[in-house]
Amino acid sequence: MEDNLYPPIDDSELSDDSDSEKTECEIRVHPVTQIEITRDMEKWMEMIQIQYETYRDNAVTEIVNTLSLESI
Repeated sequence: MEDNLYPPIDDSELSDDSDSEKTECEIRVHPVTQIEITRDMEKWMEMIQIQYETYRDNAVTEIVNTLSLESI
């Protein structure tokens, strides 16, 4: 059986470390449009859906394996 059926959620593509070394004085705020927010939310929801499907498939496989072992 696999050691880690439910790995931690990888949100590295959502984080932007390019500004992490800047000081507060160097950070510039730019206006965010509704379209950008909508695109980000769509990407986020797609990522959640994919992770949900992966966890669901892993859970079903684990349940089926457990039930097949109990019926022996």
